[in-house]
Amino acid sequence: MYEMGYRNEDLTRKYDWSTAVLFRRGRPGDVLRRHHLLAARAVRGGVAAVRAAAPHLLRVAADARTLKLAWDHLARYGGAAPGPNEHRLADYAQAEVWDRCRALARAIRAGTYRPGDEQVVMVPKESLDGERPIVLLDVEDRVVQRAVVLALQPLLDPLLDPRAFGYRPGRDYRYALVTAEWVAAAENRWVWVAED
Repeated sequence: MYEMGYRNEDLTRKYDWSTAVLFRRGRPGDVLRRHHLLAARAVRGGVAAVRAAAPHLLRVAADARTLKLAWDHLARYGGAAPGPNEHRLADYAQAEVWDRCRALARAIRAGTYRPGDEQVVMVPKESLDGERPIVLLDVEDRVVQRAVVLALQPLLDPLLDPRAFGYRPGRDYRYALVTAEWVAAAENRWVWVAED
């Protein structure tokens, strides 16, 4: 078990991530808060500490509480379109949500989880001519993907370049524009190459 007195290299040897994160009581958000704290500690410990944490990430993502947090996030921000199986997030009552999350957790841990079919739909672009593809997934697959993001993001995000903005919490297009304006002024750079 990790104790504050250990040096960073001891983190890779004596630290039991799963016990510290998963096998404690509390609400679903408590699991994620503990995971974020321990991920931050691992990032500060260097590459070896991050590697030591890696084997435990699947258990964090496959925990029913993490899956429930992922479900709640998608219910709030994820859109209402049904997947190929025609189910929507709103189709499930809270008791059913917990049952689905527990079933997903069991399937992931047992190695029997398989993603469903994808449905590709072409939608018109908002600001330009043409269309772009949107891939629709089943609710369960979206929940599993979001749970993996919740497990990986605290370890990977601090390792990314500070000028990377896509799919990062708290970094939207406004942050990118402010950074571009600052770099342009600081480095006297006025020509940019950008991709959509």
